[in-house]
Amino acid sequence: MADTLITHLNEVGEKYGYTLKTYNILAVALMLKSDHERALKVFESAVNEMKLETSDGEAKHLFQGNADLSSLLVNYVKCDAITRGGCGLGVEFLKNDPLNQKLFTYLGKVSAQSVQEFFEERKRAEQLFDEAVKQVK
Repeated sequence: MADTLITHLNEVGEKYGYTLKTYNILAVALMLKSDHERALKVFESAVNEMKLETSDGEAKHLFQGNADLSSLLVNYVKCDAITRGGCGLGVEFLKNDPLNQKLFTYLGKVSAQSVQEFFEERKRAEQLFDEAVKQVK
């Protein structure tokens, strides 16, 4: 099913152009197939295409309430953590990694609530993991 979705999203993107939603769904479908390297490239392409580091890109995309960009950035961070080994390294990996610092800066501009929710979710996951380890011992 993921292969069919990926094929259709690529066809739509090539025919009509890629949107934030197209990039996001395509990358998440690749993540579901455990093709995290390709998913990272899709996320990177989306962010690069928006030119968020320029004043024009910032004005066009980095505004509060841009839910499509917020979702894409959260998924990008998660994919990056999975791909580059950030899983299990805790919040320090996210805080000290230059790519994640940049992504969270963008995310803070579009949805400060998403940043807070992300770290709360990460904290809950770490607590659940710690509890599971205690039960095994």
